[in-house]
Amino acid sequence: DDDDDDDDAPEGGTRNDDARGQETTQVSASPAAENAPLTLVGRVALAVRPRVLLPGCSVLFRLLWLIITWIASAATLAAVDARLRRTDAAAADRLDAAEAERRDTALYCPASGRWLAREAEYSSALSRDEESDWPPSLRFVGPSSSASSGGRADHHVTDGARVERWHKNLKTKSKEKGTWLRVKPGDGWATAPSKLDADDASLVESDVRFFATLDGGVVFECTKWIASHACPKSAALAIGAVDAAKPLFAVERDAATGNVVARLQPKVEAQLRAVSEAAKDDGDTAGAASSRGGSSKKEKLSRADKKAKKMAYGRR
Repeated sequence: DDDDDDDDAPEGGTRNDDARGQETTQVSASPAAENAPLTLVGRVALAVRPRVLLPGCSVLFRLLWLIITWIASAATLAAVDARLRRTDAAAADRLDAAEAERRDTALYCPASGRWLAREAEYSSALSRDEESDWPPSLRFVGPSSSASSGGRADHHVTDGARVERWHKNLKTKSKEKGTWLRVKPGDGWATAPSKLDADDASLVESDVRFFATLDGGVVFECTKWIASHACPKSAALAIGAVDAAKPLFAVERDAATGNVVARLQPKVEAQLRAVSEAAKDDGDTAGAASSRGGSSKKEKLSRADKKAKKMAYGRR
C-alpha cells in the first residue's frame, strides 16, 4: 500500500543486502530519457520499485529487485526512479529517505556504478564488548589515560578522546616496532591488522585492508570500495603504504551528490604512476626479448669466447 506514512524508515538500501541490488546506480536520467518509453525490464522495475521501498517488503520482491538491478542498465534504473518521483509523491519521499540512508551505510563506486556496503564501523559509542572486536591496528583512546584496542599496549595518552591507528616502523629501537598516530577527519589508510610487525616483503594482498573516517570519530572499513577504483591492494604494497605514517587517501562528502568520495594523496598518485610505468616498461622489455627468442639480459662470454670474437673482427 503506497498510502503508508511517509515517515516510515525505508527498508531498501540496508547493509545486510550488501548495498548492491536495492538501490539504483548514480546516474541521472535526462529529460528525454525520463519521457521515453520504458523497456520491458524498465516496466517491471517500475512496478516492483515502490513495493521494495515499503517497510516490511517481502523477501520475494527484494529478490526480484535484486535480479532487476543486475539485468537493467544504470540509465534504465535512473529513468524508473525519475518517473516515480514525478508520478508518486509517497514513493519520491521514500526514495529520498532511502538515498540518505544509503549514503551513511554504503559507498558509491564510480568505476562500476554500483554501491558497496561498508564492511564495518568502529566508534567510541560501541560497548566494551564491541570494542574488543576492533582490529589490532586501531584503537579508541578515552579522555582518561586508558585505551581500547585489539592488542597493543596503552602508552603516551595525554589528551582527550580520539581514535588512533598503528604506524609500523621496523627501524625503531623501541620494543613496539612502531607507534600510534591520531586519526584526523578525512584520513584514509591501508593496514595489515593481522601482521603489524611484518616487513612489507612478507605481506600478501589478503593481509591488506582499507579504513577511513569522515569526522575523526567514526572509522569505517572500505576495503572493497577503495580496491575497486582508487588503489588496488597490490599497489598499496608496491609503494610501501601499508601502516605507513602518511594517509594513503582522503575522504569527504561531495557537495553536489552528498556521496562519500575518495581522493589519493598527490604524492601517492605520483608513486602509483611510477610503479605502473615501471611495470609497463618491464613488460615491453620482456615482450621484446621474447619476440627475439632470447633473454633480455646480455649473455656472458668466457675469456676464450671473448678472444675468439675479437679475432673474428680482426682485433688482437
